[in-house]
Amino acid sequence: MAHIKIKKGLNIPLKWNPPEDIKTISSLEAALDFTPFSPSIHPHLLVNIGDHVVVGQPIIEEKGSAKRIWTSPASGMIKEIRRGAKRVLESIIIDRDESSIHYPIPSLNPDEPLQFLHKTGLLSHLWMRPYRLPAHPQLKPRSIFVKAIESAPFCPSAELQLKGNEGYFQSGLNLLSSLVSGRLHLVSHQASNAFKPFQKVIQHTAIGPHPISHPSLHIQLLDPILKQTDVVWTIDTCGVVAIGRAIETALLHPERIISLSLPEHQGYYRVIDGASMQSILSNQLLTGRLISGDPLTGIETSLNGHLGFSHTVVCSIPEVDKRAPLHFFRWKSPSFTASKAYLQNKNEPVSTRLHGEERAFIDPNLYDRVMPLQIPTVPLIKSILSGDFETAEILGILEVAPEDFALPTFICPSKIEMVDIVRRGLQKMAAENLSI
Repeated sequence: MAHIKIKKGLNIPLKWNPPEDIKTISSLEAALDFTPFSPSIHPHLLVNIGDHVVVGQPIIEEKGSAKRIWTSPASGMIKEIRRGAKRVLESIIIDRDESSIHYPIPSLNPDEPLQFLHKTGLLSHLWMRPYRLPAHPQLKPRSIFVKAIESAPFCPSAELQLKGNEGYFQSGLNLLSSLVSGRLHLVSHQASNAFKPFQKVIQHTAIGPHPISHPSLHIQLLDPILKQTDVVWTIDTCGVVAIGRAIETALLHPERIISLSLPEHQGYYRVIDGASMQSILSNQLLTGRLISGDPLTGIETSLNGHLGFSHTVVCSIPEVDKRAPLHFFRWKSPSFTASKAYLQNKNEPVSTRLHGEERAFIDPNLYDRVMPLQIPTVPLIKSILSGDFETAEILGILEVAPEDFALPTFICPSKIEMVDIVRRGLQKMAAENLSI
């Protein structure tokens, strides 16, 4: 057992004081969000518009040898298949009906846990390092990390996702422990006792500011990735619960607890995966930019959108597109500043204002103040931009994920979108180096 403690990082001062009770939202629509997988997966649709599907039915299959599948989060009729640029699959929209029918899933064979995850589509809850790709059934992990801690803004705690699902969580751990050749690690908050009773897992605790919850930090400190063949899988609490529930009930129950944070309303809700934004927002007044996911790593959406594949947050950020007069002369501002460039009022909300346009890097040391990973932030970004991936590998690109650069991007005075740069760099490296 290890204890992880960091000082580098940043907790953004956002207003967050939701009631403790959890309400249930029923959605008339559900969507299978495929955008997290589109860059690396070539999908083959198993359904067409107008087809009727049931919960757990395979609706997407990967082309090629892996044949990974993605299943329907709801029963109903296929209403729409949304595509983006170059006809890249984005999501499949389902008009829900009152049917409680579930697609039968195969019984668990203790000797073939990977096949169980593969055939049920639950393998999609696992992510592979390096490159932060969907877990591949042909690349067996040497270790698996269970993230049982949350630190991103507005995220419901892992303890909240676990409550009432303790038996399912242990069943999920039992299956994962039989997958790994090395160790199954579980990282929870130091102040939490909710995860201590579980077995077949090595317990670790962690404390510190965001991004203390990021798996990249846990992996680097406990089981570092040194070369491209060091395969590690990661999964969150919701994923483990989903696996355990499928084992115990022989049915898929795609649901999770999310937090809703609007200027005038905050709360916790139980929803099905891919619930529509209209049902989540209900009669709430929407102002600002609507985001599925936390403010640092989420994606912009609209009232016609749906909850992202692994998102547990729906929030809105005030939209501000005009600069204040003579803003560069002000020594006092209500806006938040991580560099303490002026006096700050932490009670004022963070907005979408960028305070400038993209320009050259100014202070390379600024980003390391919020980067707890042992990597040089600016040299790594520059090596990716220049296409020098040999240097990038030496500097630690195999150890990172795009989300690790959300805080450096947030505080960046040069407005460099480092998250997108790292994402494109990892995709290019994976395409060149993985032969699966």
